[in-house]
Amino acid sequence: LVPSSMLALAMLAGSQPAASCDRPLRACYDAMGGQSWKNAAGRSWLDANIPCCEKAFVTCHKEKEEIRTIAWRSIAGLMGTIPPQLGLLTSLEEINVERTDLSGTLPDALFSASSEIEKLRIKRTSITGTLPPSLFLSGTLEKVSAKKSGLSGTIPPTIGMATKLEEIDLEESYNCGK
Repeated sequence: LVPSSMLALAMLAGSQPAASCDRPLRACYDAMGGQSWKNAAGRSWLDANIPCCEKAFVTCHKEKEEIRTIAWRSIAGLMGTIPPQLGLLTSLEEINVERTDLSGTLPDALFSASSEIEKLRIKRTSITGTLPPSLFLSGTLEKVSAKKSGLSGTIPPTIGMATKLEEIDLEESYNCGK
């Protein structure tokens, strides 16, 4: 079964141009303390007149004008939670928020069978909850680094679908796998 939040995001993504990043970047700015970021360049995320691939902290695929990575660790003052709208960036290959002040849970809608996430790095954050079952559905996931995070619970059975998964580091994550 697909959670209703994932269906809503999938329908929303289908109605937007492929290169559109305004809604997910705005949601990230709002949920991740954008008003407190020490680098004013992040405000480019709020300007719909700036093309996605010219916004601060993003790198795009050369052949397709879609966001490939976001340099989260370059954003001083990053805090708050990861919004589900980030899942609208289906060409995003890596989420690396290690050693940031992010908290909350990983939204299930962040990952889908069509996402291209290869690496999830949440080491030394206050992100809590369990790894969402949807994390392992895409077939592109290679690495999960969650050492010293606030994860708990069990690893979902969908991990068996992650055929490219090479490494999962849950060392010192609270009660993970128990």
